[in-house]
Amino acid sequence: MKNTLKVINYVLLGLALVAVGFGVFAFFQYRAVPIAEYESSAADLRAQTQLVDESTDKLSEDMKAQQDALKKAAGIEAAKLIQNGMIAGLGTGSTVRFLVDELGRRVKEEGLEFTGVTTSRRTQEQAEGYGIKIVNIDDVDHIDVTIDGADEVDKNFNGIKGGGAALLWEKIVATNSNKIVWIVDESKVVDTIGKFPLPVEVIPFGAGQVVKKFEAKGYKPEDLQTLADWYTSGQAVAIGEIGLDYHYDDVPRNIQQHWFDRQMDLADRLGKPVVIHEREAHGDGMEIVRKWADKVPGVFHCFSGSAEMAQELVRLGWYLSFTGVVTFKNAQRALEAIAAVPMERIMIETDCPYLAPVPYRGKRNHSGYVPKVAEKIAEIKGLSTEEVAAITMENGRRFFRIPTGKGE
Repeated sequence: MKNTLKVINYVLLGLALVAVGFGVFAFFQYRAVPIAEYESSAADLRAQTQLVDESTDKLSEDMKAQQDALKKAAGIEAAKLIQNGMIAGLGTGSTVRFLVDELGRRVKEEGLEFTGVTTSRRTQEQAEGYGIKIVNIDDVDHIDVTIDGADEVDKNFNGIKGGGAALLWEKIVATNSNKIVWIVDESKVVDTIGKFPLPVEVIPFGAGQVVKKFEAKGYKPEDLQTLADWYTSGQAVAIGEIGLDYHYDDVPRNIQQHWFDRQMDLADRLGKPVVIHEREAHGDGMEIVRKWADKVPGVFHCFSGSAEMAQELVRLGWYLSFTGVVTFKNAQRALEAIAAVPMERIMIETDCPYLAPVPYRGKRNHSGYVPKVAEKIAEIKGLSTEEVAAITMENGRRFFRIPTGKGE
């Protein structure tokens, strides 16, 4: 094997990193309560959790600071492998981010000159922000060294990647590299590699042929039918979050669009509403929504579009959901959207643990803060907070088809 594997291993002082996956599908369970009980419970929750929040925030901050310090040290050490004139492959992830930061410093302070090939657009944007020259993989005939993370490494330095399913770009860059360096933490060191389910990334073109080869070897690739089986178990009330996210653009847009369309088809077949995650993809997102709107009801979670887009969604019979963002100083678009649509099409949410409303912005969000969102909407609509709470609760109950407990 021509590629040389080198692992830079660093210790997290006994702290295990917890990987949080982005769930494509979610289950929902609700209970309707009177507004007085709701506000009382929210007040009790805020009082009871204030001390816990403060302690948890401090512990989380300390743990993150320790982890980041060790990742930074590893990134700085790995950056020493990049020399003038090299063509370097730059991977993706939190440790690689520190690597790119250090390379950016060397470019500025030491005059380092090298060419980079990245495995994601996120890393490309970061590197180009430092003035690092980034080229396409097709523009080079080789890569001197690629530095990336890994999922598992054993004590003999055998390793495996692919747990994040971002395989295609990484594989292409690695195949063209003379040397590969993986930066891993102690939690990735195992006795035997391969204990986690390894995803296989299959692009739409030729996907059927891949499935046939898997089946011929006795493998049973999971697809949307498996998800459909889950949804007919009787516990699921909606399919979500699904949609498009162009903010980082790590997954090619045509692939995102393909699966968004497939998931909408699944929702249609199962008769389930959908919860949409859409970020910086308004045009493409709306094109797919228009295609399915007469068959699939939906709600735009954490709505960030224009008032015109909001009005079109209402005309299509869809809902909009708003978070603590409505309390931010730069929330003009959200406020305009709220003003442009009827209350009967508005929901409120936390997007926990993110987007806590003012005055809790920056803290871990939770349902005890939801009344702040209702207060802002009430201000815009000229209603009481109680009225907004009652209407949005009824909207959510109707959308998710949740019984009231009154003979339904």
